[in-house]
Amino acid sequence: RFLARMNMVVRWADLVAVVEPFYPKTTKPSGRPLVELERMLRIHCLQLWFDLSDPAVEEALSCCCIQG
Repeated sequence: RFLARMNMVVRWADLVAVVEPFYPKTTKPSGRPLVELERMLRIHCLQLWFDLSDPAVEEALSCCCIQG
């Protein structure tokens, strides 16, 4: 329910437009593949809203993907 409300409140397209000029366009040869910008912003917000570490948010997302 909280996430549904945040979806209505946060103007994701506007946020993406602000961050996009600073977001990498290509993956470095030695790095991980890029994550789509809007998805990365949503994950970052999840971390802030629910006080999740990187491993905790990865686990939460993998559980959601497995279940849903």
